[in-house]
Amino acid sequence: MIRRTPKPPTVLESLLAKRRSAPPILEVKPTDYSSQIRNLQDGLLTVSVEVGNLSSEIDRTKNAVSSLPTPEKPLNYDIELLTLKNDIQGLERSVSKLAGSKDFDKKIEEVYKEINRVIGAINALPARRNTGTIRFKPNIGGWNDYEIDALALDISHATAPSRATFIGNLSGLAFIGTGVNIKDVECSIHIKHDYKFGTAVYPHVHWSHIIASPTGNVKWGIEYSVSKGHSKGTFPPTTTVYVTQAAGAQYTHQIVEVSDADVIPATNLEPDSVIKLRIFRDPADAEDTFENDAYLMFVDIHYQSDGVYTVEKVSPFTKVSQ
Repeated sequence: MIRRTPKPPTVLESLLAKRRSAPPILEVKPTDYSSQIRNLQDGLLTVSVEVGNLSSEIDRTKNAVSSLPTPEKPLNYDIELLTLKNDIQGLERSVSKLAGSKDFDKKIEEVYKEINRVIGAINALPARRNTGTIRFKPNIGGWNDYEIDALALDISHATAPSRATFIGNLSGLAFIGTGVNIKDVECSIHIKHDYKFGTAVYPHVHWSHIIASPTGNVKWGIEYSVSKGHSKGTFPPTTTVYVTQAAGAQYTHQIVEVSDADVIPATNLEPDSVIKLRIFRDPADAEDTFENDAYLMFVDIHYQSDGVYTVEKVSPFTKVSQ
């Protein structure tokens, strides 16, 4: 038998054989980022909702600060209120940075904690205001009046002025300006608990007249005696001071007050003191030259208030230190 040597494959046969034995060619598709995009969108939505919630909380906090009561504020009240407002501004800045924060969840938690701290401080303010340990502003007081309507005074005694028509259908107490008969009225004033210790008080008179072309002066006399209450004092002999004022134009509302030299001194003044007063006009006095009726409208006393009430309702009195 004759053996034949096989022919070597041609180049084309070799290439075709390699192609048949090679793994199949796979189609390459682009990467699908849709799920990552959806996750990012969900994250941004969460950020938006949380920021919105925080903004609402801050708005509520602002409203709470704005609605806090204001009377009788202690000295540290305004300081704490300013601190809270600064805290709120800090919260707003924190919220504005949240969207770009890498550790968003941690930042959200920190801001919520801060909001709760601020709200807690706000809620605590009124409670601290009502304790007996707060310190008050030293400059919250000022001048005030004790006032008595002349028409409320008793005029049943022999030396009382008459009630006469003043303007229209309105009347007043008419103190005559001629003759020799003194006319007078009496009243009492009780010192309130906001009186500033150690200060003098200033009696004054509201009055007017009906004369079209007036001339001359009206001289009012003020007789008084003062005593502390709660068995701490007795009424001393009376003191009399005078106030003189020129008659102004017809129906002018005039006020004449004692001078600094004639004030009622603080010696017997404290809360619950009583000032007994007699207001009179003597037409025979040479310095009273207005020969017509003077209508008494009000009897007042200017006093200084420190804006602070006493701790006690009875003597001895103290106030929270300033």
